[in-house]
Amino acid sequence: MAFFIDIARAIGYNRVRLLRKKPLQELSQTANSLDRVRAGLLFDMYGALLTDHQQEVWQLYYLDDWSLAEIGEARGISRAAVHDLLDRTHRLLEDYEARLGLLATHERRRTRFQQIREALGAPADSPARTILERWAEEEGLTDV
Repeated sequence: MAFFIDIARAIGYNRVRLLRKKPLQELSQTANSLDRVRAGLLFDMYGALLTDHQQEVWQLYYLDDWSLAEIGEARGISRAAVHDLLDRTHRLLEDYEARLGLLATHERRRTRFQQIREALGAPADSPARTILERWAEEEGLTDV
């Protein structure tokens, strides 16, 4: 979805209207929800590397769904300061991902487990399927 948003910015709103089925506002909301999912995953992988202040503000905004104004009021800082902190933190998390690649590695492993499960085609109660499920659980891929 972010691809469509980039297209909209690059060539203008009117042309993109012809390429999409959803209204631009709905498309932006979908892209925003995908951004929130990625933000949550990045926080899961690298949140421990953030300062306590960064962690608290990040959790309030992304996990507890507080507004910038609400966070600013609760923390005694301006709305703009909250926005800047979230922006810097997001860039920091993306930098960690670019350098360490834990999220990308996790997604590759998850995809491979799904491919193995599909290729195996064994019934749910087969020994091979049981071994695969146990292995996925040990790898932290319980959603596969």
